[in-house]
Amino acid sequence: MSFSLNQSVLTESASLRTSAITNLNDTRAQEALGKAKAIVFALWNGSGWATVEQLANYFQCSIQAIKHIYERNSKEFRANETKKLTGKDLSDARSNLELPSRTSQARVFSPLGTLRIAMLLTESEIAGQVRTIILDLVAAVPTVTPEPPPITVPALPPVEQRLHTLVQAMKTLAELTGGRLNPYMEQQFKDYAGNLLAEHNRKMLTPTDEKWLGVVNFAESELGKKVPISGSHYRGHQKLTRTHNVS
Repeated sequence: MSFSLNQSVLTESASLRTSAITNLNDTRAQEALGKAKAIVFALWNGSGWATVEQLANYFQCSIQAIKHIYERNSKEFRANETKKLTGKDLSDARSNLELPSRTSQARVFSPLGTLRIAMLLTESEIAGQVRTIILDLVAAVPTVTPEPPPITVPALPPVEQRLHTLVQAMKTLAELTGGRLNPYMEQQFKDYAGNLLAEHNRKMLTPTDEKWLGVVNFAESELGKKVPISGSHYRGHQKLTRTHNVS
């Protein structure tokens, strides 16, 4: 019987074998094995285990083939996939696993470990069927595309701080140029200051009048910028307008 060439990804890559069974537990692993052929795992220490002899019978191959597969790939098997029973563990499990009394040690495999054997064993038709089942399970898992992290735009400093920085820059440039700025550059500074004031005016419709008056005083004393207190360009509080009208 021929199987899909896609099975080669499992027989050739240790990382893909591990990835294929990462989301499976022993119960699901045993269900997958059972779809190809019935297999019974003896309960010991709260988990199901099968001996090398049982796996050889399941995969219809020699005991030596199972041993050779494990010895060649032993570093790949995780702690919950295989165990070497000796001493007390062997004595406790001997009856459940039907081990001969003369056995001094035994290698056993969990359902997950048996799936890994199936992905490594290329000379078994049953193992090929199991690999097909594993690939179907992997294909059925939806691919989750991680959302890109939100783009964070650095917050600008407060308007007052930007105005202060602008004033200091203007004073420094004036000193470097002998007290006189290039008219074009001076106009650029004034336009930038005007835009900052307009931005602040727009955002500060709800705070106190005192805060708004502080910006007005700053603009008029430091920048020589006349801030209108009435008319279409004024966006301040009505209360502030009334205060100026009274004065």
